[in-house]
This record gives sequence, C-alpha cells and structure tokens, in this order.
Amino acid sequence: MHQERRVPQEVVQGLQTTSAKIRALAGAGFDRAEIAAFLGIRYQHVRKVLLDAGITDGLRRHSEARPLPTAFHPSAQELVSPGPPPLPTNEEFRRGYLAFQNRERRDAMYKTASFLVGHFWGKPAEITDGLGVLLLTWNQALYRYGSFNFQLLEKTVTANWQVLQSFRNRGIFSYTETDDPTITALFEQFLAALKICEGKKKGTASPVAVAKTLHLLAPAYFPLWDDKIAKAYGCRYAGQSAAQYVAFLRKMKRLAEHLGLQEMPSGDSTKTGLKLLDEYNYARYTKRWV
Repeated sequence: MHQERRVPQEVVQGLQTTSAKIRALAGAGFDRAEIAAFLGIRYQHVRKVLLDAGITDGLRRHSEARPLPTAFHPSAQELVSPGPPPLPTNEEFRRGYLAFQNRERRDAMYKTASFLVGHFWGKPAEITDGLGVLLLTWNQALYRYGSFNFQLLEKTVTANWQVLQSFRNRGIFSYTETDDPTITALFEQFLAALKICEGKKKGTASPVAVAKTLHLLAPAYFPLWDDKIAKAYGCRYAGQSAAQYVAFLRKMKRLAEHLGLQEMPSGDSTKTGLKLLDEYNYARYTKRWV
C-alpha cells in the first residue's frame, strides 16, 4: 500500500522558484504529469529540471498511477480542462477579491491609469500616456526589455476611436456573438501596437498587455487576464490569442451573471464588476492566495 501523499500546496509552501517546487513535488511522490498540471507549466519543463537534478523517476505507468489527494483535484482540473473551473460561490468570490485588495501593492497604478484615461477621454495622446502608466508597471516583467511604440499605440487608439467609444459605454452583459469580429480586429491591432519596439526582445507581443489596454479603455466590457488565468478557464492563447480572448470574454460574462455583478461602479468606487472579477481570478489562479 502506498503511503498517503501530502497536499501539493503544502509541499511547495515557502519555495520561491519553479525548479525548487518541481524537485520538492517529485520528492513527495508526484509524477511529472501531476507536477506540470499543478504548476501550470509544460511537461518538458518538469522533465528537464528533474533530469538536470539527476532525478529519473516520476514517469507515470498505467499500472502504478495513483489518485491524487482530494485537495489536489480542483487545481489540476482547472489547469488542464478545456472548460471553465467550477463556478465560485459569492462568498468564495468575496474572499478572492478581498485577498487581492489586502495583498496586491500595485493596485494604485490601476487607479491612477484609470483616472488619467477617464480624465483625458477624447484626447488619444494623453490617453496613451495613461495606458503607459499601467502597462509599464503591471507588465514590467515584459517591458523591462524594451518599451512599446507610444506613437503607434496612439495611432491605433485614434483609428479605432468610434468603436472604443461605443464599447466604453457598454457593459459585458450586452455582449453578443455579433461583437466577435469587432473584438477580434481590435485585439489584433492592439497586439501589433503593443509589441516591444526595441532591444533583444523586439517584436515580442503580449496578449496580457492587450487585455489590460482594452479594459482601461472600456472597463465594464473588456475583462483582464494573464497566462495562468487564461489556462484556468481553458483559454490558452498561444498562437490564437484573439480568438481565445473572445472565448474568455464569453466565460467572464457567464461568471458575472452567475455572481450577479453590477457592470458599472456605484458610489465612490471606481471599480467595475469585471475589475473585481479579475481580482478574484488573480488571487485564485495567479497567486493562489485563496
């Protein structure tokens, strides 16, 4: 009889690097496929780390496959399933966005960028500067290698002004499939405009930066995502990011309806329901705070 394994969250607690987590999980008895699913990385990445460390076991054999501990199933399922994870309850949703608000220190940049875009609405040059405030901080991991072309971004905003104005006045509940061609075209244009324009990473595009940009321009209509959030909802965007973003938007609409979110901010709040939904997703899938 196999000894019961520890819950993987406990195994990796306190470890800072992905490689350390891979080695620890392997040492705790998880095979390579399980490790890849839990960490949201490629199987080949796991294999290389283990081989470099001289760890040659961990291959799954059908006769030896063991069920994962109960607490492991949700995380693995969310990362490999083609569909969305189980819908959160309102209390789970609340715990998620409160965890974000208590622990995420960069939210001030979102508030600043949102203010600048709203204050200068109608002036593409100033709007572009406001977008840059968020992109160069929240996407610092990418843009530390080189900035995007601010002039090209301004031209893209200007060329699509009427469409952007329309979306800014709408909420996600108004989405229909007839919007798909327009969303796809917008996404692809901003994907090109936000490529790194200099340095060794020149030409690198970021679907994450596009979602941030579209959200700032129409915060009640366009949702935010990142790589881990996209994977969790079965919307891996390698090679087809525009189509996957449309699919993700549909899922966020269904989730917003399930949670009964208000589309537009009320009172003194500057946050739309979609922003709170992103805070939940970030806390749940990106940081695993909840």
